[in-house]
Amino acid sequence: NNILQFARLDADKRISCDWESAEEILADLIRRWRERNLGNRLHIQLQPQLPLLWCDAILIGQLLENLVDNALKYSPPDSVVIVSAHLENDGYVFSVTDSGEGIDARWHNTIFEPFQRGPLDQNGKPKIGAGVGLALCRAIALAHKGDIKVECPQAGGSRFCFWLPSYELPNKTKNSGVPS
Repeated sequence: NNILQFARLDADKRISCDWESAEEILADLIRRWRERNLGNRLHIQLQPQLPLLWCDAILIGQLLENLVDNALKYSPPDSVVIVSAHLENDGYVFSVTDSGEGIDARWHNTIFEPFQRGPLDQNGKPKIGAGVGLALCRAIALAHKGDIKVECPQAGGSRFCFWLPSYELPNKTKNSGVPS
């Protein structure tokens, strides 16, 4: 799925945006993860009364799902993964925070490149997936005129943040279009 979606975004930069609710996007994420029976590992922190977001809800859901999947995969089995959404300055900030080992700062930009798998573990195997999921996350963020980054505090863990621009809802009395 990730490879197909990445190829589609790479070939055709168009996305299908509409006014969406961050709450509903996160609710869909929660529903999908409940089906996997993960108990209380996923915690959501949502700023109250967020305005609608101009986005492709399916793609943003996929971006979040990829980040949560990685966070759960590379964290201790009973640890909590925190997903948050809030407004900051001129956009939305979504983040996924885990309590795994973190990622060496030398890899912070490289892991978003296609087919980059990060450093090897003690057994000579990549610690970070097949190298498509995070590249797709970046492609989705960029297609929305946003950005994505990773932060790893010295205490451990990783925090993947992506930013999307916020737009004003068009005034119904004006004949204005949607954001371009």
